[in-house]
Amino acid sequence: MEFVDDRKDMTITTKVYYNFNDPKTDVQAIKNGAITHVEIMGDEKVDRQINNSGVKDVKSGPQDYAKDQATKKMDYGVRGQETGDLASNTFYVREGTAYNIGDIGNYLWGRGMSELGIGLGTAKTGAHYNNIVNGRDQKTSSYDFGLGTYGGPGFWDSPADQRAISNGYNNNKNPTVRKINWAELFRNPK
Repeated sequence: MEFVDDRKDMTITTKVYYNFNDPKTDVQAIKNGAITHVEIMGDEKVDRQINNSGVKDVKSGPQDYAKDQATKKMDYGVRGQETGDLASNTFYVREGTAYNIGDIGNYLWGRGMSELGIGLGTAKTGAHYNNIVNGRDQKTSSYDFGLGTYGGPGFWDSPADQRAISNGYNNNKNPTVRKINWAELFRNPK
C-alpha cells in the first residue's frame, strides 16, 4: 500500500499502526485489492471538507440546513470524491483509526453536525433515519470494495457508521451545541 501523509509536520517511521473503523469490510477490501492507499488525514483536509459543505456559514435553521444538504453538500464521501479530494481506494487515518471512503464520509457528517450545533444523539438518529428511508436508493459504486463488502443495507445504520459519526463529532475542538429535538430535524415541511 502507498502511504501518504498530508500533514507536513509529521515524520514518517517505517511502521504505522492504526485500527480499522469497519474491520470486516476493510480487511476484505484489502484482500480484494480495492483499497491500496493509506493517507494520514490532517486537520487542514478535514476543515476543507467542512468548509466546502457550508456548515460554518449557517446562522439560523441548522436542522433545516442538515436535512436539505444531507444528500448534497453534506454527503461528504460522494462530494469529496467528485472534487478529487477523496478516493475510494484510500484509507483515511484520523486519531489512530483508518476509515474507508464511506466511513470517512460518516466521520465528516458527525463533524459537520457538531459544527451546526446539532447534538450527537440527533446526528446519529438522523443517520439511522436516512438509512431506513433512503438506504436502498443511495447505493454508490464508490463504497463497493468487491466481493463480501457491499451487501444490502440493513434497517439501521451500521455500528461502524455510527462509530465514525461519533468520532467525527467528538473531533470538533470548538463545538456549539444547540437544543434541537431529532424530530425537528426530520419534520415534514408545512
